[in-house]
Amino acid sequence: MAAEGGSRRELPFQKEALGIPIPGGGPSLSPDGTPLCFAGVSKGIEGDPFPSAIYVIDSRGGEPARLTEPGAGAGAPTRSPDGNQIAFTRSGNLFTIPAAGGEPRQISTAEDQVEGTSAGWSPDGELIAYLGKDNTLRVIPAAGGPSRVLASNLGVLRYHGVTWSPDGQKIAFTAGNRIWKISRGGGEPKEIRMGLLGTPHQPDWSPDGKRIVFAFHKGGDTELWLMTGFPDME
Repeated sequence: MAAEGGSRRELPFQKEALGIPIPGGGPSLSPDGTPLCFAGVSKGIEGDPFPSAIYVIDSRGGEPARLTEPGAGAGAPTRSPDGNQIAFTRSGNLFTIPAAGGEPRQISTAEDQVEGTSAGWSPDGELIAYLGKDNTLRVIPAAGGPSRVLASNLGVLRYHGVTWSPDGQKIAFTAGNRIWKISRGGGEPKEIRMGLLGTPHQPDWSPDGKRIVFAFHKGGDTELWLMTGFPDME
């Protein structure tokens, strides 16, 4: 749908993927806005109650191509800035895989505490931000290496999300019933006040840096909100 709002247009596809029924399942568009990646649940996989996999599909619709083997809770796909790589979570770790297909490469370890439903690639392609199982916001080198804690004691973070500012100097994330921002180098998070009572999650920062879109839940269906012109975003 258009960023200004309006009617939705469904992307038609028919294959073993069941769509995007999982929190943190995407989608994530490529830089040119054409192919997108998402996590979908596959049919007919015995022995795994949650056989999710990473898929890519043309944003105009068509047949999705599966990039990873189904299973182990694959989720949170995010495109690299150049569009050539996709980062995703699986089995409590972060992986990268070529967008054209190939062998996934694990870039985290158990010590990095990957929560599994959030990931965001920095605009310079150097870091991936994610939310930790130990209630932290962390960044890890996209090439692999130890993670670094930017903020801690954030409360339960499952199904929340992260997004980078276009200049790569800030990260916005959701925790509890609020949206926060923090410097790339860490420090004290500051709230981006939204003036709503409910739970925001899965935020995304616009390319011009002036807007944040987020999903919002308040006792019923999940809504989509666009926030613009807020001084807290500066």
